[in-house]
Amino acid sequence: MADYSSYRLDGYAWVDAYIAQMGQEAFHAYRSKVERALEALSEGRYYAVDDVREEDRELFVKLCCHYITGHPEYYFSDDYSRIYREKVYYAKE
Repeated sequence: MADYSSYRLDGYAWVDAYIAQMGQEAFHAYRSKVERALEALSEGRYYAVDDVREEDRELFVKLCCHYITGHPEYYFSDDYSRIYREKVYYAKE
């Protein structure tokens, strides 16, 4: 597997760059597609970034990183080649 760690988030300037490149509608449509795919991912399973079209991989990783910030059950492998979904247990108060 390849190492995609260079694609991880480093600020948010990339959003404007992708919107300028793709157009706002296409960017938001792709973001929604990625979010739906992550929501459909079963616990204990993963997506391999190698399975994403080569030209979409960097944006895919960045969008997944952004999604993870609000969803602690998702995480990347150390080399960002896979995104996993695990069961999260919350402590009772």
